[in-house]
Amino acid sequence: MVQVPLRALMAIIPAFILGVLVMLGGNVLLGVYTDNVAYPAYMETLDLSEGSIGSTPTPDTPLAESVADMESMDTFYIIGSVAWDRPLPINGKVYYEVEINSQENGVGTYTTFLARINQDALERLENGGRRLPIGRWVPLEGPDPDGVLDRSYSLDIKDHYADMLGDFGLVMTEGEFHARHPGFDILQSVSIITMLVLWLVFSIVFKKKGWF
Repeated sequence: MVQVPLRALMAIIPAFILGVLVMLGGNVLLGVYTDNVAYPAYMETLDLSEGSIGSTPTPDTPLAESVADMESMDTFYIIGSVAWDRPLPINGKVYYEVEINSQENGVGTYTTFLARINQDALERLENGGRRLPIGRWVPLEGPDPDGVLDRSYSLDIKDHYADMLGDFGLVMTEGEFHARHPGFDILQSVSIITMLVLWLVFSIVFKKKGWF
């Protein structure tokens, strides 16, 4: 059975206390930095301006009434219905089925495709449809390991989708940004190393002093 010297056990107490103080102090300083520097700089990298992808349509945003329209337009908005109750997770992103009355296939014919949508920028219309945010027509890339597309028999288009989310999908709250900032991981590592070094120092000091 391994015998642990009492001084080694007692050295843990001050080492732990000082290590926690280092963690708390560093956390406060890092929080001040992220609040005033890092988070504002991060938000400035996102395009959340009027007329951007995922924002509310402006008077000069063209209305797309068919897939051909979406393919030919740089940006657009559409009026359609969304299957909110059937979110489709594909490659770590959430898509929704959107249905529009597509005149290109004949009167009364509907076309269903995928879209990523900023729900804060849509408008519900009196006829029950929705005016969706500004979007763009882009290829659907990445694997579909769960076979979501194969099970979505109502989809007419499976190789493209309407991105109506844009940088709005990257927005994080200050709390989320802080939790993901690499500085917090570094601070945790520094605190642990500090505790170990202090434990070793206190153990040596206690031994020299003949304490415990």
